[in-house]
Amino acid sequence: MAEPLKALVAAAGAQSGVGIAVARRLAQAGFAVTLAAPTPRLHDRVAELRAEGLDVQGHLVDLADADEIAALFDAVGPVAVLVNNTILGAARGASAAALDPQVWSRGVAANLAIAARLSRLFLPGMQTNGWGRVVTVGPVTGPQHMVPGRAAFDLAKAALSDMTEALAQEVAQAGVTVNAVVPGWIAPDLPGVAPVSTVADLASLVAFLASPQASYVNGTTLVVEGGTVLQERDGV
Repeated sequence: MAEPLKALVAAAGAQSGVGIAVARRLAQAGFAVTLAAPTPRLHDRVAELRAEGLDVQGHLVDLADADEIAALFDAVGPVAVLVNNTILGAARGASAAALDPQVWSRGVAANLAIAARLSRLFLPGMQTNGWGRVVTVGPVTGPQHMVPGRAAFDLAKAALSDMTEALAQEVAQAGVTVNAVVPGWIAPDLPGVAPVSTVADLASLVAFLASPQASYVNGTTLVVEGGTVLQERDGV
């Protein structure tokens, strides 16, 4: 019997977060899933999914630390699917012109460098195997619009869309696709806001992008927010 394909979901510690929903959906699809997160609550998520009979393991790792990401790669080995669910914050409350240069650099580096490092480490194995999927999950702010006082965070997230396109062009000939999913408001964080997406909505989309059926979807940033950005642009 063939070994199941492996998937890595980075940042999957929150009980009701996107990461665990994606991990559950991928494991249900037959992947052997590794969760990576920086806090011990990761162990609870692994136990929860294993209790459902799913093939899941976990690694505690500081995703902002390049050495720890390298150690994660050594421990996990090549994967068929990489999900960069890495949403980290940055200093807020200051305009882009007034933001301290070091704070700016840390904000951009943390939010962009994590996905870049993970992709750089795991993409070569996918290319060698002739098949692979990279899906980056980030907020709609950045790729679609900016929030005043959050320039470092939003610009880093906007850059992820450009990185998605660049990587997609480089690896397409090897049978590897690179895409991004950018959600808006997600239930249950804002239960009184409509329209609002759920983690299940996002997990289903990520699972599709990770499947053979999505072989001709590449270099795309898919917006999942029910048209709220269009309303904001119209002043609704």
